[in-house]
Amino acid sequence: HQGPHRQDRGPGVRRLCPGGDRCRGGHDAGVAAAGQALTYWLEQKGYYLQYRWGGGHNYPTNNGCDLGGTFVGVNPNWGSSNCGYDDSRSSRIYYGFDCSGFVSWTIRTACKPSGFNATAGGWASVYGNKISLSEAKPGDVLDSNSHIQLVVKNNGDGSVIVAESAGSNGLIFSQISSTSYDVVDMSGWYSSNCASSR
Repeated sequence: HQGPHRQDRGPGVRRLCPGGDRCRGGHDAGVAAAGQALTYWLEQKGYYLQYRWGGGHNYPTNNGCDLGGTFVGVNPNWGSSNCGYDDSRSSRIYYGFDCSGFVSWTIRTACKPSGFNATAGGWASVYGNKISLSEAKPGDVLDSNSHIQLVVKNNGDGSVIVAESAGSNGLIFSQISSTSYDVVDMSGWYSSNCASSR
């Protein structure tokens, strides 16, 4: 029997959008808060959103649970009989996102209601400018050709906390002190593309 997996809040993550002045207002903070809110909501339920390759992009490997890869907020299909409910384990396993599906969901939910759906790789050339890890703020991303992470907090010591959908761990928080990934400032893209009502 495998019980529900509890989320690791990660060091220093205790409330939505922590970080003082680095996290006040703007779409950047809203995107970061969306990622944190989903992780906390799942934690409160005692479940986790399992990593699923293609999840969040309407790929067949996600059992048709993506709602076209354009849904915002909590997907009503998560935990249903055709989207992850497992009677044999007496617990619900949420089939959900891969890494870029999760980041795309946070942007759609907090910023752009429909249409945004991107994969990992090349974000610095398409969506923003490269910055140092110490400059990263909530809503920025750490991007490589194989993985992407959402910054939810700058710790002020050169490290950041990210939310990510990562392998067998599902949706988690991680502390990053150094990275070979591109650190991408998303603020300009958010300012130009986010709906003004969000």
